Amino acid sequence: MPDFLIRNLHKATVERLRARAKRAGRSLQREAKRILEDAVAMPRDELRERLAFWQDRLRERELDSSAELLKEDRSR
Repeated sequence: MPDFLIRNLHKATVERLRARAKRAGRSLQREAKRILEDAVAMPRDELRERLAFWQDRLRERELDSSAELLKEDRSR
């Protein structure tokens, strides 16, 4: 995975981030990563539109049950 560096953060920002991470039981790096990933996640309205598109597209399809495939795989 790529890395990047954020320079010149205010000390207070880092301290608030550190406190937030501690409250959540995460490392500082993991908390920052989570915040960034949440910030750029797909907006809910776009997600709903995509979900509706695929539900409509797949609605008339007859899909096989995966239960038999799982049973076969587990019996190996």
